[in-house]
Amino acid sequence: MALLDQTRSAIKQQYISFFEIISFLRNQSPNDKPCEIGQYLENIEIAGKLKQYESDRSLRISEKSMLYSETRLQDLVNNLMSINVFASDNEVESAINELQLKYERSYVLRSDFLGFKPIAELDNNTQNESNSMSPPDHIRKLSLSDFFTVVQAACLISNDEAGQIQALIDSGDLRYDSWNYGDHTQAVETIKKGIKAKKLIQDADGDIPRASLQKFLFDKNHIIDGFNDKFSSQDQSTFGTPSVQQNEPNFDNLNTEITQLKDQLAQAQQLIQELEAMSNIQDSDSDAQITGIYRRNLLAKDRQGMARIIALNLWNDDQNILIGDMANRVYAIMVDFCKDDLPQETSSLKTWLRPIAPPESQRKGRKKSNT
Repeated sequence: MALLDQTRSAIKQQYISFFEIISFLRNQSPNDKPCEIGQYLENIEIAGKLKQYESDRSLRISEKSMLYSETRLQDLVNNLMSINVFASDNEVESAINELQLKYERSYVLRSDFLGFKPIAELDNNTQNESNSMSPPDHIRKLSLSDFFTVVQAACLISNDEAGQIQALIDSGDLRYDSWNYGDHTQAVETIKKGIKAKKLIQDADGDIPRASLQKFLFDKNHIIDGFNDKFSSQDQSTFGTPSVQQNEPNFDNLNTEITQLKDQLAQAQQLIQELEAMSNIQDSDSDAQITGIYRRNLLAKDRQGMARIIALNLWNDDQNILIGDMANRVYAIMVDFCKDDLPQETSSLKTWLRPIAPPESQRKGRKKSNT
């Protein structure tokens, strides 16, 4: 057994299994569905780029041909994409477990996978997407409040001085507009949409309780040190069961306890409103920043759409341009706009253009000259 364990450890250091690839990508973008991960692997054309290895029951590793590797990796991609986007968590985990059994002996070199440019960039971007910040002094002071107006809540996002912004608004100063204070006006819209979607609550005076704003900004991945950076570790199991301890009946103690009770009540109301909103609120996060693999899939679709529009315009003038030639022309145009996001080879563009190519462009061989 000791020898087998050593062999497994050596394999793990040098190779990464197909199942580990799935786990790696799910950890990078935990909110993404398996079908989105499959779409991402399809977009970066992992099949055909990495060589596959397999182990037998004795844990001996053998290298497979490039054609076999491409077929096997494409099979993994197809299986991921076939998992229903609306599947329950249990159904997803069951499907993933089946894939683990199916691909438990399939590997690629760890160095090849982690060195593959799209994967390396994904890893770096994920590490840089943490949005925790040390707030400036005026934000730190503002964050100590127990209740926030919409303007103040927006300042926690835009880092503006709440008093200055409120003075501009109260005086009707025309300088307060989307041009001069774009970050704040956008933040105000975010707060208002949160209230409309019942993700933020307001008391009778129109103020937002501290606990509600903490959770809202935390869910938006807007983390402010000392305000909501420890929100995820707070024990929320005591909602609705306040504990009042008062040794001396004085107003200071009462005010402190009232504030604590208000916070607990606000958090309980927040939880109730979220449960009520779950059944009828759709796409309420349209203002949220799109990140992770889902974002990269959207960008890939945008690039494909751009390539097809350019090609259609060129084919409108000459339908005899062959697909290969068209791919080169489109690439030459797009490289000025999104060079870093284009595939390394124009063969990928041929795949994008084939569904919209006119019949004349799909002839084999070169276009005949008119001479």
